[in-house]
Amino acid sequence: MPKKTGVTVRVRLLGLWASVAAVVALSIAVLSDNRNAGFGRTVTHDEQMFLLLIAALLCAVQVIAYFIHRRRTPKSATDPMRSAAPGARNQSSRDL
Repeated sequence: MPKKTGVTVRVRLLGLWASVAAVVALSIAVLSDNRNAGFGRTVTHDEQMFLLLIAALLCAVQVIAYFIHRRRTPKSATDPMRSAAPGARNQSSRDL
């Protein structure tokens, strides 16, 4: 059974990537001046800019939340060498 923290990090990272994709998609729509909203509807340039601003703000909030969570996570939980044998840890640090 996966740990709760692992699932939380995955969901947070997925939300971050979804926010980045939304900002990129809306940026492309604004830059290409595509005002077609689908189903025969159109949006004004002001509405597009408002949506882009909201998407950018949500993306910034996602990034901040991701880094706050990552900072609060103990180093031992994110350390890739934590499961290595002590001799392997010492050897890898001497190679640097």
